[in-house]
Amino acid sequence: MNLMLVQANVRPAMLVQPADYKEATGKDPKTKAILDSIRLRYPDLILSEAYENYQGILVSKQSYDGHISLERMGEILGYPCFHEFNEIPLFSIHVNVHTTHGIVELFANGSTSDSIEAFQAFAEKATPVLKSHFKSFQRIEIAVYPIVPTQTLIDHMLQGKDLTPSEHDHLQNVLFNFGFSMDLQFYVMDHVQFHNPVHRGILLSLLAREKNDTLSPFFPLQQYPKQRAQVDELTQAWEADLLYLFEKSR
Repeated sequence: MNLMLVQANVRPAMLVQPADYKEATGKDPKTKAILDSIRLRYPDLILSEAYENYQGILVSKQSYDGHISLERMGEILGYPCFHEFNEIPLFSIHVNVHTTHGIVELFANGSTSDSIEAFQAFAEKATPVLKSHFKSFQRIEIAVYPIVPTQTLIDHMLQGKDLTPSEHDHLQNVLFNFGFSMDLQFYVMDHVQFHNPVHRGILLSLLAREKNDTLSPFFPLQQYPKQRAQVDELTQAWEADLLYLFEKSR
């Protein structure tokens, strides 16, 4: 869908991230297969990978190189709130496509406000494009969710409070950002005993680590392909230990 919107000039670019497939560059097998398909189906789109602050392969009608800051990357990708990159986001705004087969997220953007005018303008331009290509297309919905600060979640857990749906979502997002598998994410959501002091202590330790991530000076990790492989291996071992601890302390 995003490729069609780039082709139709609704989005200026989209990003293919090798990290989504536990890979590092466009030359790795899964990512290469995706890029080969893009080249075949959209031969006039340009794939840019030779730039600094590497995050993935930019797919656009123009070429990009040199230094691209994270704020500039948001602008290139057409994120309405790219200029707020250095500010603390209070809301997560999602552009979701509803089809007869389910919901597909086009992209999400952190924002300091819950204003959705720019997102609605995007939806108005994207709707006729997607409607003409997908018989299953129904509508584009803009969904706004408050972002729960990690410290707020820590405080609530220390107080023994039941977590709200937004706090559960934030906790799952923390696990996702660590690189843990969906198996662990679902385990925490479905089987962890939040009032079990050992389980709560493990989660609090993870949240404290999220606030003070020792890997943050090396973000994005795609710039360190050899180290990224080691990080992935250690993360898998970490996950196995966490599952063991949760099970043994039930």
